[in-house]
Amino acid sequence: MEKIKVTTSTGFKAEVDPRLDDDFDYAEMISDLYETGAGLSKCIKHVIGANGYERLKKHCREKDGFLSSEKIKQEFQEITNAKVDEDLDVSLKNS
Repeated sequence: MEKIKVTTSTGFKAEVDPRLDDDFDYAEMISDLYETGAGLSKCIKHVIGANGYERLKKHCREKDGFLSSEKIKQEFQEITNAKVDEDLDVSLKNS
């Protein structure tokens, strides 16, 4: 299955499975994330893979080595929102 190519506003590039919104494992992870506030790294790895996760951390890390949780959350939100936008674009094109 061809993945959706996503580029965030800061230039980070990732590929996302178009079936993400129907992925039960991912739905469970998101539910746990909302309930407990923990598990963001697991969600990110599930969506963009372990390699993508390491690239995202490198992309977000500041020059002094600090890695902001907020930056990671923003990037992940853009990645998952872009996947939703892509689905909307596809369905609009096909109607």
